[in-house]
Amino acid sequence: MLRGTFLGLETSKKGLLTARAALDVTGHNIANANTEGYSRQRVNISASDPLSFPGAFVTIRPGQVGTGATVTSITRIRSIFIESQLHQENGRSTLYQTMSDAYIRVEDIFNEPSENGLNSLMDNFFNAWEDLSNDPESASTRTNLAQAGLAMTEFVNEQDRRLDREVMNINEQLQDRVDRLNQLNSQIAVINKQIIQIESGGDNGQMKANDLMDQRDRMIEEVSNIINARVQFNNDGSVSVLVQGHPMVSGVDFHEIRLQQNQQDLTRPYIEFSKSRIRLDIRSGELGGMLQMRDVELPTVRLEQEKLVTAFTNRVNKLHIAGYGLDGLQGRSFFTDYRTEQYGGSTALPAGTTLDTTLDQLGFTSGDFFIQGQRIEITPGEVLASTAITLGDLFQRIEQATQDVRVSIDGSLGFDRVVFEQYNPVDADTTLKIKDGSSNFFEQLGLDNATHQTFFLDPPYRNSLANFGLNPQVLSDLDSIAAAGDDGTGFPGPGDNRTALAIADLRNDNKALLNSSFGEYYQGLVSSIGATALTAQRSHTTQTLVVEQLVERRLEISGVNLDEEAVNIVKYQSAYEANARALNVVDEVLDLIVNRLGTVGR
Repeated sequence: MLRGTFLGLETSKKGLLTARAALDVTGHNIANANTEGYSRQRVNISASDPLSFPGAFVTIRPGQVGTGATVTSITRIRSIFIESQLHQENGRSTLYQTMSDAYIRVEDIFNEPSENGLNSLMDNFFNAWEDLSNDPESASTRTNLAQAGLAMTEFVNEQDRRLDREVMNINEQLQDRVDRLNQLNSQIAVINKQIIQIESGGDNGQMKANDLMDQRDRMIEEVSNIINARVQFNNDGSVSVLVQGHPMVSGVDFHEIRLQQNQQDLTRPYIEFSKSRIRLDIRSGELGGMLQMRDVELPTVRLEQEKLVTAFTNRVNKLHIAGYGLDGLQGRSFFTDYRTEQYGGSTALPAGTTLDTTLDQLGFTSGDFFIQGQRIEITPGEVLASTAITLGDLFQRIEQATQDVRVSIDGSLGFDRVVFEQYNPVDADTTLKIKDGSSNFFEQLGLDNATHQTFFLDPPYRNSLANFGLNPQVLSDLDSIAAAGDDGTGFPGPGDNRTALAIADLRNDNKALLNSSFGEYYQGLVSSIGATALTAQRSHTTQTLVVEQLVERRLEISGVNLDEEAVNIVKYQSAYEANARALNVVDEVLDLIVNRLGTVGR
């Protein structure tokens, strides 16, 4: 191929176009210096294909003749590694932020420390019993006691309602986030299609849809805030967005997820893919934080509070039922009492057996057995004649180890037997569980062949927080409040204060609930809530710093540096001017050839 006369003109033209393209990209970078999510772009320039010789008359030439420069591609400056790290850390950050925000609301539900919190209300309740013990027949003191009990029940009932509302709020937020996630994923699929169409029109993948990619990356980053997503890059320029290895977006295809009703627990819908029905176990992002709060943290807090209320109700009621009101009657609970289940021994106790009968007299051996999953141990010394404990002591140990079990000697079938009964369980699904162990306790009482009865309540029992209430008889008849206790012969008279003192002493009973007093247990629960909330807050603060550092690293790589772009403007402007000057020179040469060459002698 011969070198044409117009080669210089073409070479300068290419230089002009290349410099102009570089100036355009530089201006685009400067214009978007403050655009969130924008990645600076770079013009990749290379020499265009040269002309090779020899030609028709010259067989040897020293090399090739260049034909100028060309823009091979315009690329984004982006680090996939940092983007991947950001997606992971964003998910962790929003997880802790969601949990921290939720725990702030939980702390507000408990309202501690406060004069209106449950801790103060319990103190007022026990103070009222102490006041009653000083003047058992006082109507005003009885009124104050009834009001103190009512204030406790109303506060606990409100806690139950607010915990339920918190679960409902989380479910509403879950639906909102799932809807937003589907919206983002559908848009990513649409952008994928546009990117494929644009990039398929270039040669060897040189055409890049840079601004669309930036838009897609912003959406993917928001997706990573919501769910633990992973991005996979495809050869056609599209991406797949995966969760637990399953694609929410696969190229141009979008796979919807949904919040599906849980038939086993209507308060806990789960997240699954709409078509494949694959259930997702989400551990990160906003969705992960919401599910962690709804399915783990809130149930744990509720269970601990339910244990407290169950034990409190049963301890007070058992003492109150055994006490006497001003009318000389007993058998009435202070708080509403719900009996749900019973196991009774099939063997009659020896004649004359009372709570003061010792274990050696009943032929018990040392060992253990299990009630509500709690191990109850009888030591060898406790069955020896000289050191044996009483049946009442063993019953008390059982009741202290559990929250919802009362043990008694029952004669309703015409013979005395030991009966285990469940009262005011933590929730309606809690069942009474008794299990034999190495002691002969079960065999001696016929509990290995026990009678079993379940009591169906109308309306159905919900949980100890929702069902915690003052016995209506206490409010309607203050004389029914039992301040007196049995002196061994029955009702000692209206001025007796044994039951009032016993209930007031529950305040200081360090074995009232799992080897702690009611106040200590509740303070431990409140402290645990505060500590968990603080941990979530600190974790969020730490993750925020990690994310900020990654964002800084991304800006260092992808961000627009105005000083650098200013230098590029000068560089590409100079190149443009130089190519324009070269073009003028070639134009003058051509003018000389066309208009003046061969005119001698004219």
